[in-house]
Amino acid sequence: MIASHSQPLQTGNILPNPSPSYRRMIHIYLDRQRQSWPEFGIDMLLGANLDQQPNNEQAMYFLPDYLMNGFDHTQTSTGPLVLKKETLLKFPDTKAGSVWFTPALFFSFWIVLSALLMLKRKKTTRKALQFFDITLFTLLGLIGLIMLYVWIFRVDEVCRNNINIFWALPTHVAAVFFIKKNPVWLKYYFLITACLSAILLIGFVWWPQQMNSAVPVLLLLIIFRSLHQFIKLRDAKIHIAPAAEPRI
Repeated sequence: MIASHSQPLQTGNILPNPSPSYRRMIHIYLDRQRQSWPEFGIDMLLGANLDQQPNNEQAMYFLPDYLMNGFDHTQTSTGPLVLKKETLLKFPDTKAGSVWFTPALFFSFWIVLSALLMLKRKKTTRKALQFFDITLFTLLGLIGLIMLYVWIFRVDEVCRNNINIFWALPTHVAAVFFIKKNPVWLKYYFLITACLSAILLIGFVWWPQQMNSAVPVLLLLIIFRSLHQFIKLRDAKIHIAPAAEPRI
């Protein structure tokens, strides 16, 4: 029950110290239910603007828990704004997500598996690795296209200034069609891809955008597979180079 009056309101601070960013406020909800995959998806698509710190009023507009806390901390000249609280509808606790099947563990599995396949120099394993790389970089390119689309066409700005697009390069969608053709430029493309991911990994804690905790493992996977493609394409050009003509 809220007191009825026309007097000015004063709302106390409802934010903890240090004040969380918008992203951290979302993480608190998702971490509580161990929703690591939805959290990864949100961090992937929402850019650096989500790392701003809201004030009291912005926090109350953003999430309902902070709106409720805002009412609880609001005073009038005659007393508190909220005189009585009553739960009208109580929902059962939702089932928590998986503790072990996290994005970081998933990407780690593919690093180990691809490394094991590289140890077996068989034609079938080489084809399996090629299929894996085509699938990986196609998915990364599609994710990059989604990032680019929401960056450009969304009305709000939460999806803009997204550093993640430098590991999810939209150009991957086109590059994968040339993996089997071994053009000269492709080895340099994968070298640049590996370098971009390495730069993101080295500066992970210093970037103005907070990236998901699983991104370093994903970056290692991208570096590993990009360097493999670079070496494979480089060696392929060496092997097919014409032999020097004998001197007379």
